[in-house]
Amino acid sequence: TGTIGNGLLKISNKKGDRFGLAKENGTLIYEPQFERISERGGPEDLWYYDGNILLDFADKDGRSFFGLMSQDGEVLVPVEYEEIAPASEGMMRVIKDGKYGYLNEKFELAIPCKYDEAEWFRNGIAVVKKGKKYGAVDKYGKTVIPCKYDTMLNNELYNDNQGKYILASKKDKYGLLDSEGKAVLPLKYDGLGNAGKDKSGLAYYRVWKNNKVGFVNENLKEITKTKYDNAGNFYGNLAIVEKKGKLGAINNLGKEVVPVKYQGEIESSYGISVWNNGEYLTLMKKGKWGLLDKTGKEMIPFKYENIEFINEDTIVVEKSGQKVGIVNKENKVVVPFIYQEIKHYFGTTIGRDDGKFDNVLKVSKDGEKYGYIDHKGSIVIPIKYSDDVVDAELEKKFGK
Repeated sequence: TGTIGNGLLKISNKKGDRFGLAKENGTLIYEPQFERISERGGPEDLWYYDGNILLDFADKDGRSFFGLMSQDGEVLVPVEYEEIAPASEGMMRVIKDGKYGYLNEKFELAIPCKYDEAEWFRNGIAVVKKGKKYGAVDKYGKTVIPCKYDTMLNNELYNDNQGKYILASKKDKYGLLDSEGKAVLPLKYDGLGNAGKDKSGLAYYRVWKNNKVGFVNENLKEITKTKYDNAGNFYGNLAIVEKKGKLGAINNLGKEVVPVKYQGEIESSYGISVWNNGEYLTLMKKGKWGLLDKTGKEMIPFKYENIEFINEDTIVVEKSGQKVGIVNKENKVVVPFIYQEIKHYFGTTIGRDDGKFDNVLKVSKDGEKYGYIDHKGSIVIPIKYSDDVVDAELEKKFGK
């Protein structure tokens, strides 16, 4: 069914529902028996496993077992684990008989499968659970923090904003531990969570007491008392805070730089309400959206039905009557209010990092015919295509 690389072929049975491996010279490595074999660019991309091939076998009872093989056909990990996670700091988390352990960089079982839960490694340790309690181990399986905590978090998935400490709780009180298990922030809070980083890279934590929230930074300094009803993450040097249904913002020193008197959303429909690494905020007053700078100065008046910050010169705003245009940070019109929709390109190459489509916007005047303009309003793709066709026209013109 295809070439995997290094002279390996992916083969299948006649039904095409089981896969095996052979060398290009015809030497059979595995009969078609696996439900999946990872391929570069496939669901289990080889790069997740450092270029090695993930093998997925289902037995007669439908249970899945995984193994790893090099692209040269060498079996690295036998097909006997219920899970093999991509490596973190050189350690692969595996599951066998419902228990967690770790393989090292030599694909040896360095930490036996004896834990009930296990995180990825971070800063040389991984949180594990034994019975009902959490602790931590190092890469050699040595217990560095005893399993005595009710919860622990050292590696929050998809979050690169966590500081150097471990979040932990005991008897419903939360604090921070260092890598040796010392409570550097006493377990005294009703709740605790990661809250982003400022421009310098310093991490912040939200802490709760008596249903009120405040902030502690990575230097273990409480920058605000627990006095707010809700709070968002730090983006740049700003975080939105809420009190009695009103929103404002604090800086990374805990000072209220934007008065708590606005409406809006801590996390807006576009993802966040703090933009450009903490330079601007989009908030509401009397039901209308506007733009403030980091000092609280009003940049764009509160008169719009909706607002989306793209950059300082490209801010998509909507007037009443479903008229959409683009203004800059001084509220000067860049693209006139002649559109019903202006939105980002969300085609098949979303997530690409070459910036090819960063400077175009999809537009429509009637919600039926679509095209593309640049950030100055010039037509890039004529406004004559259906919504499901216009992305292909853009890619055809500029290349996928």
